[in-house]
Amino acid sequence: LGTRRSIRSEEHHSTTWIGDRAVETLEGWEGGGHLLMASFIKPHHPFDPPAPWSEMYDPNEISLLAGYTDACLPQDLAFSQGYFPYEDLTEEKIRLATAYYYATISQIDHHVGRMVDVLKRKGLYDNTLILYNSDHGDFVGFHHLLLKGNYMYDPVIKVPLVVKYPGQKDGGTVCKNLVNTIDVGPTLIRVAGCEVPEGMEGADLREVDRELMFAETGRGNAYMVRSRTRKLLLCARAESSQFFNLDQDPYEMNNVIDDPAYRDEVQTFREALVQWALFDCPSRVHLDVDGPVVLGADVADRNGEDREEMVAYFKERMGGGRIAEGR
Repeated sequence: LGTRRSIRSEEHHSTTWIGDRAVETLEGWEGGGHLLMASFIKPHHPFDPPAPWSEMYDPNEISLLAGYTDACLPQDLAFSQGYFPYEDLTEEKIRLATAYYYATISQIDHHVGRMVDVLKRKGLYDNTLILYNSDHGDFVGFHHLLLKGNYMYDPVIKVPLVVKYPGQKDGGTVCKNLVNTIDVGPTLIRVAGCEVPEGMEGADLREVDRELMFAETGRGNAYMVRSRTRKLLLCARAESSQFFNLDQDPYEMNNVIDDPAYRDEVQTFREALVQWALFDCPSRVHLDVDGPVVLGADVADRNGEDREEMVAYFKERMGGGRIAEGR
């Protein structure tokens, strides 16, 4: 499972390295007009926090994630076998993975705090937008699963999104609107007082509230349509599709897709998905290597040498160590 305390010291852990580079960059900021994206690799597996973070959470004392089951559900195993034999995944292993998962997040939080401290010390905090986001979550025991690679259940598809606006506008509030990670780009641009480029997907987080949210995985193998109270997981194999009443079943255990009481709702969600996939989505929903890109003087050309520049940068910053040239 790749669950162990890191053999590297905290000093040489990826989270520390990235945090140090971010702080170093912020120390050089003066005035406005700056943008920093600090992209931490963790809490992605392997779950290997260094000491002392590895000792922060006692596996025997933590609460298992809501939605934990003693074994995998039959429909989940039928949909995907995952990355390793789930019959070997014991509660003890899930507890250890969860403790280390929490530890890696706490380590990231520490370095985000360091960044905030620099902004405050330099008098830049009040006029800075800070956005904390992730690309996906982790099952960490939900339905007795680990990592990702199964249905788009909430622990994987419902990701953190924390925003600190300039002037701390609406500070401390919780918004339950349905938003998407594609809304991050337009939000940053609008808050900076710039115009959102034509063709850029998404909307300003301060204004958007959708009735339905859509997602896709496996290059068209499965789709999700979600409202605040219902979720359709529509799969290429009809027998794999599921529909949940999240009010009554928040942990997505009871598939009611064939229940006559939900027939009209399922059909409404299906029709909404067709409208989105065929007409509302301006390009293929999976990665399109030939798709349009935002043009600008500071945007790397598709066929440019930015990868070679990145490799040279990391070689220099990491003391000339060998960097893999492959993808």
